[in-house]
Amino acid sequence: MKKSLIVTLILFALLTVAFFSFDEFDRFNPLIKKETSYAIVKLNTQNYKNVTIYSEQGIKRNYKVSFKGYIPSQQYIKLKHKGTYVEHIEYISKQTFPSLK
Repeated sequence: MKKSLIVTLILFALLTVAFFSFDEFDRFNPLIKKETSYAIVKLNTQNYKNVTIYSEQGIKRNYKVSFKGYIPSQQYIKLKHKGTYVEHIEYISKQTFPSLK
C-alpha cells in the first residue's frame, strides 16, 4: 500500500513537470490562452522553424514557434496559437501586417 502510494506520487510529479515544461504540451495546458500573432517567414520554403512572432500591436513575443506552411511564395502570416503550439495559419498581405515596434 505504502509503496504504491509513493509510486503514484512520483508518477504524478513527473507528469506535472512534463505537462508544464515541454512545448508539446502547450496545446493541453489550461493556464495558456489562445492568441493571435503575426510572423514574417522565409520565402520558398514550407517548413518554418524558430520563427519570431509579433503581437497584434507589433511587439515581439519572447518565444519562437515552428510550423509548416502551404504557400512557399508568401511571406506574411497571421497565426493562432496556444503558447508554442500553432493551431492555424493564414497568409496575409503586407498591408494587413501590423507595424513592428
